[in-house]
Amino acid sequence: MFYKLTRVIISVGFIFTVLIGNAMAQSGTIKGTITNKKTSKAIIGANVYIKSLNKGAVTDENGDFTIKNVPYGTYTLKISYIGYKPKKIKVTVNKKSITVEQSLSSSISKLGNVVVTAYGVKEQENQLTYSAQKVNPEDVASNSTGNVLNSLSGRVAGLQVKQASGIGSSVSTILRGYSSITGSNQALIVVDGVPYINNYPSVNTDYGSFDLGNSGVDINSNNIKSITVLKGPAAAALYGSRASNGAILIQTKKGAPAGERVHVTVKSSGGISLLDGSTIPKYQHKYGAGYVNSFQKIANPFTKVPGDSIIAARYQADASWGPAFDPNKKVYQWDAFYKDSPNYGKPTPWVAAKHGPRYFFGTGVNLDNSLNINGAIGDSSYYSLGYNQKNQWGILPNSRIKNYKLNFKTGYHVNKKLTVTTSANFTKVNGIGRPRRGYDSYMSVIRQFGETNVDYKAQKEAYFRSKQNESWNMTADRTGVLYDNNPYWDRYQNYESDERKHFTGYAKAKYDILSWLSLTARTAIDYNNQFVENRVNVGSAYTSQYTRDRTQTSEFNTDFLLNYNKQITERLSVDGVVGANFRRRHITGINASTNGGLSIPGLYSLANSVSSITYPRSLSDKADLTYY
Repeated sequence: MFYKLTRVIISVGFIFTVLIGNAMAQSGTIKGTITNKKTSKAIIGANVYIKSLNKGAVTDENGDFTIKNVPYGTYTLKISYIGYKPKKIKVTVNKKSITVEQSLSSSISKLGNVVVTAYGVKEQENQLTYSAQKVNPEDVASNSTGNVLNSLSGRVAGLQVKQASGIGSSVSTILRGYSSITGSNQALIVVDGVPYINNYPSVNTDYGSFDLGNSGVDINSNNIKSITVLKGPAAAALYGSRASNGAILIQTKKGAPAGERVHVTVKSSGGISLLDGSTIPKYQHKYGAGYVNSFQKIANPFTKVPGDSIIAARYQADASWGPAFDPNKKVYQWDAFYKDSPNYGKPTPWVAAKHGPRYFFGTGVNLDNSLNINGAIGDSSYYSLGYNQKNQWGILPNSRIKNYKLNFKTGYHVNKKLTVTTSANFTKVNGIGRPRRGYDSYMSVIRQFGETNVDYKAQKEAYFRSKQNESWNMTADRTGVLYDNNPYWDRYQNYESDERKHFTGYAKAKYDILSWLSLTARTAIDYNNQFVENRVNVGSAYTSQYTRDRTQTSEFNTDFLLNYNKQITERLSVDGVVGANFRRRHITGINASTNGGLSIPGLYSLANSVSSITYPRSLSDKADLTYY
């Protein structure tokens, strides 16, 4: 063998952190203002970061910042901004709001670091004509939220990082504010010189839409060598209009240097996610179901004696401004009308529910395991192999995401002048039960509708007992559901599932014509194949339905670059890049849905449609040729 395994680095840690907030623990808010110590003027875009919590914020145009949901305790607050001396202060959070007023002093230290700019060109940081900022890859590797872009929060001046609510949701990256009302404001993501298709895939149905996450989730955080953020259109001009909002350049590990031994790194980490209690409304517990201060009198369905009636709660209502609660009064509530219920045919005390909407949320779990091997073969080749598996279970019932990443890179020095590099990255994401967005989302429903006498634990037991839609919200004749399904029926019967396969790769050859002149040719591919299914079972409050959507997106980039860096005299040097890029993007998709409902309950197939269906298709093809 050309080499042997002589060093194994094993880093196994189990990190159990609260990522979203703990509904039971006390938490507060840290806010304040960062100013220039000499001028007392506000510093815009300063980073304020708590490393132990992986939380941070960026100051706004007034120098103000806010970090919410900070558990009670003492933390080290790191404040930094380019051109200023960083500062660390101790902050104790022991009440709902803590105010921090700090000032930073100017720094005169030289910026002599090398940064990787567009197309892998290396530049001295102090020679750039635009703003560029590097991020420590170790900080990224410690990120366990499932999306690398999240780890940039609070670490890059002027960068706003926002993640939509819900497991596996998209992450927005806005550099220096919004520049367009109708177009995209997102920074371009570039990995090893290959632009990523970083759109926000979602599927819209008749009963809500789903956020399927963007490309940040496809990047293996344990395989990153460097991250450079280029700000503004001038910083990433070589990538064209797509980079007009700036670019986030990621370089992956390429293997051990020639003659080095093999490096093996194994990492394992975990975390938990809990509901942020501040997002749940505070419900009144004085009045129960209804819009008026009275119960309803209905014919007795249990005796079927003509003229016999009973007093029942207004189960048709989706509000709680009915009769005042009285533990000494018994009425027939929703669970009295289902035959498998322990309260069938029985009136129960008119009291507020012991288990409200908060009971519906569980504990989310994140598990992250990775293996990276970096090595060299002789003096002429290197390789890097990585595998990452990330499993996430959401706080909503029946929600989980499995993410698998495999990456490989190798390079070969053919001779002193010619180097060939290839790279391949494959990601597979399987999701189930992603939360609905907008008006139909669960958080929207519990903020607007519901009855405070409905016990969510009883709803859960009712569903798992019968596997039927035993809802609290029935029609007047109790033959079906009026507006609101049993929430557990919704999560286990009316759910979406998705699968996405993402492949990126490139082949590159670099030839050193002279000591100061080189030619690089590269071709790259970015391919996405996404398949989404959505279900609404027979027995729901709305028409049953099965929908399937498949979208394939491919982008090919071919580049030729002539890179020169000539030292003419002791004080004069000339450097630059001349090249061309050809880009072609192709999108095809097909969407189909049943028509008129499902013929057979629980059979999710287009062939199970009550009426005939159509298969609408979409097709897009675009090509660009750019010179620079």
